[in-house]
Amino acid sequence: MKTIDDHIHELYVKLTNLTARENKALMRHLHNELSLLWEYKRRHPEDQHDPNALELFIEANPSAGKYRDHQN
Repeated sequence: MKTIDDHIHELYVKLTNLTARENKALMRHLHNELSLLWEYKRRHPEDQHDPNALELFIEANPSAGKYRDHQN
């Protein structure tokens, strides 16, 4: 299992290797995911696991509490 730091590094490398002429949608997607990971890490500095998409969604949308029951 990779850590959140591994995931952040992987996305950062992919994003920096893209050029402006390449797929802008992919650049936006990578930037958004990277931002969510950084925010998750800022709020949970002791947690090293790589959060899944549902965990990131719940973290970014606290009012989406109904999804917390489906997290595990």
